[in-house]
Amino acid sequence: MEDFSVFLHTVEQQLNRATPREKSDFTAELAAHLEDHTEALTDNGWPAEEARERAVAAMGDPVTIGKAWNAQLSRFWLWVRRICQGLCLLLVLGLIFPSLLAGGMVLNNLTARFFPLKGGDYQLGSTQDAVWQPWEPIQLDGGEYIVSVYRIGLGQDENGAYVCVSSCLYSKNPLMSAPDNLLQAITLNGRSGGGGGTSSGGASYWTNVIQVEPGIPSVTLELAVYGTRLSAEIPLQWEVLS
Repeated sequence: MEDFSVFLHTVEQQLNRATPREKSDFTAELAAHLEDHTEALTDNGWPAEEARERAVAAMGDPVTIGKAWNAQLSRFWLWVRRICQGLCLLLVLGLIFPSLLAGGMVLNNLTARFFPLKGGDYQLGSTQDAVWQPWEPIQLDGGEYIVSVYRIGLGQDENGAYVCVSSCLYSKNPLMSAPDNLLQAITLNGRSGGGGGTSSGGASYWTNVIQVEPGIPSVTLELAVYGTRLSAEIPLQWEVLS
């Protein structure tokens, strides 16, 4: 936590609409994301200090993050807290419930943007023998949505060589939900495959498992997002299977 104190303090300074409890809860969640990302990087061989620096860099500008969250906290609730202290608890809960839902949507969106490994932390049975190669996530612009390819795995079984592509999709607008049926259409060199995933409202996650020619140096990933065709060249590091 100490290593991220400057980042978290800067975020907290932007939350002028939040109560002390809301500030504490939000910064605690961000700190947990940073710790998880750092741990994931160190598990993949990054030195601890560099892993912490990369985790902070991946989070983005703390001022922007704080202001984005602060914008979801209505000034109306400040007014309610100051002049309506005598309102009954049931009435207060009824008023703030929509804001809580919006806050959950934003948090899911931010998790997908900066810590997709946390939001998509699940293991398909078909990927248990795959080896996840070193990989820096890439983002593909699909108009209203962003597709982040955040993990690439390689494997070989009785059916031949295969590639696992873990990706997530989220809206550029943190208040918009993400469709949960687009990432299944990802292809590699024109081939599709099976897979599985999950959706959290603010983001959707999917891991595609696609057969490829053994030993090929790279594959072309393609996906259509509401008429926008996305593509990326994915280098493959088969030596990780050795």
